[in-house]
Amino acid sequence: MTLRIPDLLPEGLLLAAVVFGPLAFGATEPWSVAILEGLLFALALSCALRGKSNWGHPIYRTMLPAAGILLLIGLAQFFNPRLVSTPVSLLPFTAGKEGTGGALILWGAYAALLFGAPQALGTNAALRRALWVVFLLGAFIAVVGLMQRGQGNDAYYGLRPIRHGNPFGPYTNKNHAASVLVLAAFAGAGLWLSRLAGIRRTEQRGKVLEAWMLQVLIAFLLAVIVLAIVHIRARGAIHAMALAAAIVGTASLGHLKRRSLRRVGAAAVAAAAAVFLGIILRDPFWIGNEKKESSAEYRMTLYRTSLEIARDFPVFGTGLGSYQKVFPAYWKLDSPEGKIEHAHNDWLELLTESGWAGLTAYLAGLLAAFSVAARSWWTNPASDMRCLAGACLAAALSFSLHGLVDFSFQIPANAVLFLTLLVCACGVFSRNGQPYEI
Repeated sequence: MTLRIPDLLPEGLLLAAVVFGPLAFGATEPWSVAILEGLLFALALSCALRGKSNWGHPIYRTMLPAAGILLLIGLAQFFNPRLVSTPVSLLPFTAGKEGTGGALILWGAYAALLFGAPQALGTNAALRRALWVVFLLGAFIAVVGLMQRGQGNDAYYGLRPIRHGNPFGPYTNKNHAASVLVLAAFAGAGLWLSRLAGIRRTEQRGKVLEAWMLQVLIAFLLAVIVLAIVHIRARGAIHAMALAAAIVGTASLGHLKRRSLRRVGAAAVAAAAAVFLGIILRDPFWIGNEKKESSAEYRMTLYRTSLEIARDFPVFGTGLGSYQKVFPAYWKLDSPEGKIEHAHNDWLELLTESGWAGLTAYLAGLLAAFSVAARSWWTNPASDMRCLAGACLAAALSFSLHGLVDFSFQIPANAVLFLTLLVCACGVFSRNGQPYEI
């Protein structure tokens, strides 16, 4: 079925989801999750009704099948509820049917995003607009969060009281805000470098002043975002950002044609790494040992418990969305106090909830997407689009690394931004080998 649906509708729905989630407190409350899911399902529906496909996009053979496998596992789990205290089932089961039901809808929304985003972002112009939206969203959150902390940190947007957590901007958890800011920082860096690569063409058109004014504005907003990340002092986000930037930045030196420039670039990367290591080694905070009961010790306790759950249910796990239901059954004297909802490690949590079957499917899809994104970045003949591809790749890599010590993917708004940038990283192209016009 094909209907006359405006070309900009799918893109508008995708960007609306990208913006709505973070500003709606990370889309962690039932009303905001429902609206976010509704936007993503509407995106998929609009793309299906348009009848215009972009089936050549790599995301359809990498992450979309991975999401489909997880949905199938979750569906089998949902129809086989059991207690973790009963004998182990050889079939997929769930220890928390309600949580699995919610996770199924959410993963369905992610699959809808992976289906619709390649069609909504089917041109370089649309891809560039998406990066601008992510960048400006991050700048807004950074400004709001810095103002909020300067005024006592007692209300979201100055209206809604904050009752718990360590908030920043619209996020209850500052680490999850930092995750979005890192994605925005990479988007801004990509836009700045991409425009810099096209400055010569701008000069030929006699618009050099306007071009450099915009470069200064981008640099200023990027500095504000980085200042906010440092102010938050989110260890995982900062370490992941630094590592991803080092990996992509070092690899990009291979695109420099002159040996002298490559040597200068390598020296700059080495100097930046030395300064970074010097800073983190001087302050125990950056390695999680700033208190008697350190953050590192807290996470290690969670990781040991999660691995114990995974050992007991290795094949299909305990059910998508069941972690907070299962953890109390494994509570020990050294377990953290209070309600534990997540494992503080996206990879371990996925392993406990979907077993090696789910983790393997997701990891295979993600690694395949990264492989395609890396080739798209490395082989792109257009320097400006190569900058955008490298920024998207670094952003997705940073988010994945951050997942080793936090649960940012369990925040729906953050997961939507990550998946959107991963789609962008896999879909950067230049028509006829020529750079896209700025």
